[in-house]
Amino acid sequence: MRELLEGEELLHIAQDDVKLTVGVSDKAIELYTDGRPLRQETDKGEIIRKAAWEGDILVVRSDMPNGGTMTRTYRLAEGGRSLHVTVLIEPAGGPGKIQIEYHYDAVLGEEGRQSHN
Repeated sequence: MRELLEGEELLHIAQDDVKLTVGVSDKAIELYTDGRPLRQETDKGEIIRKAAWEGDILVVRSDMPNGGTMTRTYRLAEGGRSLHVTVLIEPAGGPGKIQIEYHYDAVLGEEGRQSHN
């Protein structure tokens, strides 16, 4: 939970035809943007993620091992110069929903392409 509250200082995003990689080094997650589920084993159990475009917003829904869900939305703003990420956590049997928002400004990456941090 602490990682979610603090967020990432730098966020790397790479995309090919249907797969998107988001995050930093060992914490990056791979997503299929066509709605196919992607399963990830963790020390707490299996996480099942489904990502799909809803207009110009990428929505990632994750079923967590404890029965809760986490939904992340990624939306470009300011003509692509800013990325807004919203995380909605809905714990199973928990006290209520938790919403966290992050804003990243685009920077020029090492290869001369735009990246977001």
